[in-house]
Amino acid sequence: VREIICGRGKTQSLIVSPPATSVVQWPALLAMKDNDVRPGEAPIPIPEGLATNLKHFRGRMRRAKLVECFATVATGALASLLTVFVLDRFVDTAAWVRAVLLIAPIVAALCLVPRALRRWCFGCRELDAVAREVALRDPRSGNRILSVLELCRGGEEYRRSPVLVRAAVAQGGSDLSGFDLSHAMPRSMHRQAAWAAGAAALLVLLLAVLCPGAVGNALERWARPFAGVERYTFTRLEPFDSVWYLPLREEHAVTLELGSESKRRPERAGLRASVASVGARISGDDSYRLVVPPLSADQEALLVVGDVRRRIELRPRARAEVMEARAEVTLPPYLGITETRTSDVRGGTLEAVYGAAFHVDFELSRDLESAAGTLRSRAPDSTVKAKSPKVPARVSVDGPRLSAVGAALEPATAGDATVELEVEWTDEFGLAGPAPFTLAVSGVQDAPPVCALSGLEFKVVLLETSARTFDVLASDDFGVREVGLWWSLNDADGSSGSSEPPGASRAVVSPAAGAQARTKSLGGGAPDEVSLQRIASLNPAADGIAPGRYQLRAFARDALPGRALALSSPTELIVMREDEHMLWVDASLERWMQRARELRDEELALLQENRELTNMSPAQFRGGEALARIRAQARAERVNRARAKALVAKGDELLAEAARNESFGADALDEWAEANRTLEKIADERMGSVAELLDQAARAAGRDGGKEPSMESSEQMRLAGEPGAAGAKSRGPEERGSESSSKSANARAKAGRGEKASPRDPDSEGKEEDPRTVGEDRSPASEGGSPPPTDGESGVPPLPVIQDGESRVAENVVSPDGSSDERNEEEESDGPPPPGSLTLAETT
Repeated sequence: VREIICGRGKTQSLIVSPPATSVVQWPALLAMKDNDVRPGEAPIPIPEGLATNLKHFRGRMRRAKLVECFATVATGALASLLTVFVLDRFVDTAAWVRAVLLIAPIVAALCLVPRALRRWCFGCRELDAVAREVALRDPRSGNRILSVLELCRGGEEYRRSPVLVRAAVAQGGSDLSGFDLSHAMPRSMHRQAAWAAGAAALLVLLLAVLCPGAVGNALERWARPFAGVERYTFTRLEPFDSVWYLPLREEHAVTLELGSESKRRPERAGLRASVASVGARISGDDSYRLVVPPLSADQEALLVVGDVRRRIELRPRARAEVMEARAEVTLPPYLGITETRTSDVRGGTLEAVYGAAFHVDFELSRDLESAAGTLRSRAPDSTVKAKSPKVPARVSVDGPRLSAVGAALEPATAGDATVELEVEWTDEFGLAGPAPFTLAVSGVQDAPPVCALSGLEFKVVLLETSARTFDVLASDDFGVREVGLWWSLNDADGSSGSSEPPGASRAVVSPAAGAQARTKSLGGGAPDEVSLQRIASLNPAADGIAPGRYQLRAFARDALPGRALALSSPTELIVMREDEHMLWVDASLERWMQRARELRDEELALLQENRELTNMSPAQFRGGEALARIRAQARAERVNRARAKALVAKGDELLAEAARNESFGADALDEWAEANRTLEKIADERMGSVAELLDQAARAAGRDGGKEPSMESSEQMRLAGEPGAAGAKSRGPEERGSESSSKSANARAKAGRGEKASPRDPDSEGKEEDPRTVGEDRSPASEGGSPPPTDGESGVPPLPVIQDGESRVAENVVSPDGSSDERNEEEESDGPPPPGSLTLAETT
């Protein structure tokens, strides 16, 4: 009998019999009771050999299982890292793939390590647990160890028979202390796992030695999959964006440069897009120039350079263009104009006065990222190579707005014709403008003012006791400060005694030039008043101008410091005393009379020709010679009429000049005025009508082909050729003037004596003088017209009437259609105002 196992409830007792015992009887064991254990007796200690054997087994088991667990986890982590490393050599591993490869070993570690620790570390701290692990693989040995451990804890068996329990424990300890429990070790692959982890670690270490950058990059990308770490490649390019903004519908070149740390130098680079694939060879400076074809829509492309594989987004965009360009010019301080002047400079040109400063504001079609500007001066006759070097300009950017400050155009740089401002910009997409904006700023000098005399002839004769009023006009590009009159006394030979330059209207002299030069200021204007008009009054007596010959000019001054006066074109001014003025007027009237005589002789010759044309027979009208004579006669009549009108205008001037001199009598002036009016009437009415009749005759002769003229035309020609019709022309102006003057003098003399013209008086023939009418009626309608109403005709007391009647210009003029230009009697004369009303004086 080897052993007897007795059980009571949950307690087991193992009693081992001595060796070589075939029959054993244990009556005391069956009769053992709980109260047989002596109080205070200690449990049996575990045999030392058995405890040592179990602990050794536990250590081996823990090491094997923990090595297996951790080696497995390490192998998985290293395998995940190597997977990322290998994938990155071919493609840019997606972040989610790297995340999965990172999470997998973490999940495995979280599942395996706690379980291994719980079972093999924390679960095997007691020897009972170790014995149970042994019992799983070797039930015999494991159960026996469990029995020994149970007996060592004491209990009911020990209380019943302590000696027997000790003997059993001692026997079990003796048998199991040297017992090899290796066969009871749990199945483990710790060696294989350790080799696998070692191999993976060795491979990673080897790769780290060979290409530390790639391993470190793979480790970083594996540990931080969503950090956006760029993939390591042996071909290293300088950093560039994954989004390429290209000019819309334009071919665009993109340059990629190899980095200095690149391990490889690929010969070609390629861009694979949906529209086309482009490639480029490496250049001498280790760069690739890829020419992207014109694109109109966004798309993706793959960039391949060695082991570099990168997705590129191609986004074509329109370039930022200038929408508005305004230049604000600040004028020089000496002008006194504070407000700036704004100009639209989209055309690329600007003119500014020297000394002014400018800046340009641009409005572009898109927000800008950066901008730069340069300034450069150029002389008028310089070539491109002779331009001065570029100087940086101050440029500021605010969204789509761009402001560039230019240099001031100093007067010292007057030799430079232009200052070029060149502005370049880059928009928010990194695209440059279509072309640099170049503004050519031309420097201009502050021009001298321009002035002129208005209302004066080139030669003015002025009586020393009279005054002459006229206008002075002046203009300047930046404002007239002062205008006035400038005169100097001429020498006997007619040259000016001053030292001012002769000639041009822009002559500039000093106000004190010449000992005899004097000025008279007429005032000035505001700083920005570019034109002035002042009324000037020249009175020799008041202005201290002695009789003599002068050069009269207008002067103007602008704000430019140090600039002298600007003078107008000269006007000869002759100041005369009364006797000199009277002699000059007499001589002028004499010359006027001589011209009038010549005009009369010419008109008499034309009258004779008109008579000959009137007396021509119908047969003579059929020839071309008659038509030529008529046309020539019509031209001569028109020329003579123009001469007569010019003579009338000259006569009016002389009369006005004579009226300023009190030495002339009123009667003489009236006679000359009447003669001049008669000549004017002849020129307006008679000469014009004759020329028109001749033109009608020429048209009729040309239209009828030499046929006999109509009765109406012949009658008109006869009337035009009659001495009675042209009688006023046959007499000279002086004869007609004398006749009119004598009639007017007789009428004034009778009026002065209070006499009334008799019906038989030739001066009053056909004119019934009315004592209630004051004035002079020269209109033809007054001849034979009805006199104003008398007391008998109207039942109201008569009132005085002041009325002058002038001659009508178109009196008895025959119209081109042959009809007489006569008006209704109601239209001819309005008549005096109705009786009983006192009106103002009127001239009809």
